[in-house]
Amino acid sequence: MRVQIGDRVKDIITGFEGIAYGRWECLTGCITFDVHPRVNAEGEIPSSQWVDESRLEVIEVGAVSLIVNEKEPAGPCALPPPTDGPR
Repeated sequence: MRVQIGDRVKDIITGFEGIAYGRWECLTGCITFDVHPRVNAEGEIPSSQWVDESRLEVIEVGAVSLIVNEKEPAGPCALPPPTDGPR
C-alpha cells in the first residue's frame, strides 16, 4: 500500500511508529517520509525520523487530516517575496 501524508506508519526494520508528516522525493525516484512519533510517557516529544517509503507499513490510513485554508495558506507561500538581497 502506498503511503500518504497523514497515515499512521511503522518502519518494518526498526519498529519506529508515527504519522507520515512530510514527503521528500528525489530526482532518482527515492521517496522518504518524515515520521512524527507520539509524545512519550514523560511528556516529551521524541524527534521525527526520515524513513524510506519501501520500509514503511501503513498501520492506519488517514489517521490525521488537516483542512487547508486556501485563502490564507500557511508556510513559505504566505511570506512576502524576497528583497534584492542584504544591503
